Amino acid sequence: RLVRDFAPGPASSNPNVIGPIGQRFIVETMTPNFEAQIWSVADDGSAVRLPIDGYDGWFSGRFKAVGTIGGLMALDSDSETSLWVTDGTAAGTKALTDDIAFPLREYREGFCSLGQRAVLFGDDRAGGRHALVATDGTAAGSTVLARLDGYVAYRAMPAVALNGICYLQLQAMDGWHLWASDGSVAGTREIASGVGFDIYGLATMGGNL
Repeated sequence: RLVRDFAPGPASSNPNVIGPIGQRFIVETMTPNFEAQIWSVADDGSAVRLPIDGYDGWFSGRFKAVGTIGGLMALDSDSETSLWVTDGTAAGTKALTDDIAFPLREYREGFCSLGQRAVLFGDDRAGGRHALVATDGTAAGSTVLARLDGYVAYRAMPAVALNGICYLQLQAMDGWHLWASDGSVAGTREIASGVGFDIYGLATMGGNL
């Protein structure tokens, strides 16, 4: 059945379902003027437009859900370096990286969920190059786990969690660096590194990384 028509008539809203959160699901649409909009839609078709802005594009599908932090969905756009969180309501939607109290000024992938907390990689707001941060989805509940000033890490590959540990692979000018974190400062460390770019992702199988 049709739940909601975002552009009644012949025009297409090109809807992109980002994912569910609670009893609602998050949808990205495009207006006839190519304005991107993010909506929180209930099963009965009622919808609330979420205050996610700063982005216009020619097609939808630019936003994606990168994971969850407790009851929050984390959203990333491939055209920006902001990280958004939402509980499906307008009041509960915000850009973490826009909050000056949040340790990262820019998000650079590497999201890893540990249930009520997540580990992120990005640019250090305190003036350093990069940092690993643990967060509960709020600036107040965020902690710098490690500052990575010893090398230039320009991106993180998709991270994975295994047995309560996040594994993040960072690509740097001098090769790759593999970090492990349980979400605490004491439990965050670099466990391996190598020259070149011959490792392009992580996966788990049979309890192994």
